[in-house]
Amino acid sequence: MLLVALWLLTAVIACYSRRDDLFSILDVPLDDRWPVQTLGVTEPFFTSLSVAAQAGLVLTTPVIAWHAWRFVRPAIAPSTRRTIGALLIAAPVMFTSGVVFGYFVILGPAIQFLLGMGPDSIQVVVRANDYYSFVATTLLAVGLAFCFPLVLLGLARVGIITSALLRRSRRVAYVLLVVLAALLPTADPVSLALEVLPLIGLYELSVIAVRVQERMLLKAALRADDELAGTAA
Repeated sequence: MLLVALWLLTAVIACYSRRDDLFSILDVPLDDRWPVQTLGVTEPFFTSLSVAAQAGLVLTTPVIAWHAWRFVRPAIAPSTRRTIGALLIAAPVMFTSGVVFGYFVILGPAIQFLLGMGPDSIQVVVRANDYYSFVATTLLAVGLAFCFPLVLLGLARVGIITSALLRRSRRVAYVLLVVLAALLPTADPVSLALEVLPLIGLYELSVIAVRVQERMLLKAALRADDELAGTAA
């Protein structure tokens, strides 16, 4: 736990030292059309610290996943350790993929739509704290959504769900995914469509992955039975 805290602190300090570059990246979706302003004496510092902390947390996710695996590994049955370990290794990759997808695909159209909906008589000035909180929440939500297939694989591995159940529940799942996308921070029509389509794609990918996992486990079980029968003979 102490090592994770040290990694996180180091990542936050590194991100804070590069805050100008970090803010330049986060400001790209605004397309230089809307200025970002602060309204208080302390707001620049605390906004910079908040963004650096959130970026540092993202960078520390692989370390967190590794230490989480080391913590839960003794309590997991040997037969499932390999699968759970692979899922924990894949979690930071999927989370980062979701963050990248949210930044390049969802964030820009969502901000352009939301800030462009007002009349021309209104001059839009974006408050720094509100904007960067919105960006962080959106990217975090999309990153977590991309970890959805890993959750399904884990549930399938412990026998709670099957690929057949996922196929039968496809329509219900689609409705729930639309509701989930609507609950995400960027619930405008443009970002809603951009969020629903990858979520549906991830669900279908989960169905395939669970089916492949079932076949691999079945082959392993049959091979173990054959070896046991050969030993008994």
